Amino acid sequence: MSKCKLLSDVFSYLIQIFLGLVAISSLVYKRYLERPQRPWKIWGFDVGKQLVGGFFVHLGNIAVSSCILNKAGGDECAWYFINFFVDCTLGVGIVYVSHKLICDSVIYVQPHSVLAHIGDYHDPPEINVWLIQLIPYILSLIINKIIIVSLLYGLEIPMNHFGNWLFGSFKDNPQGELVVVMILCPWLLTTLQFWLFDKLLKAKVISEKNYDELRDGNYDVDDQDKSQTDNSQEENIPLQI
Repeated sequence: MSKCKLLSDVFSYLIQIFLGLVAISSLVYKRYLERPQRPWKIWGFDVGKQLVGGFFVHLGNIAVSSCILNKAGGDECAWYFINFFVDCTLGVGIVYVSHKLICDSVIYVQPHSVLAHIGDYHDPPEINVWLIQLIPYILSLIINKIIIVSLLYGLEIPMNHFGNWLFGSFKDNPQGELVVVMILCPWLLTTLQFWLFDKLLKAKVISEKNYDELRDGNYDVDDQDKSQTDNSQEENIPLQI
């Protein structure tokens, strides 16, 4: 009897690609609904952080489900689902708290850090600001993964039995189980997680006028004077982490 494998053949790799497309499509739809809409470049910077983090988390989940949490000879697809489900529920809270603590700690030491304004990449947007803002997000994902894996590792035997019971009806249909684990179940969970993280990683307060200016590159003289006055104390401050 064959077992469900996360990475075994062309079909499994196509499933991974499809899952990524579903996640990205959900964020495109979210941008379509939001008011005011972010310019595509700003949206791309925000989403880019999620894509980088999501890529490493996805690979980590596969490695954890295949090698670390599956020593008892269980179902690695079931382990992936359990790991993924906890990530999208308890894990979201851990990432939020970790991200805030990391940013607040840096801001306490460096009040003018770009981490004080997550989602603001300067005008025009700068890739080095994006990279700096990516760091606390990646660190918070790592912290979350360590906590989740430690929790599941301590519950390995009961969780293994639970996974075998949960997907027992697919024991003769490993490809069907892979579709359920990678597509049907994560569809809503991935969308929810990406939408929540999008709120975490985008600029918190910005007006429609600001977005229009960023999109069109047009600025009124009065607005420029006001901006220069408001930021006069920060003109000579170098870019800080």
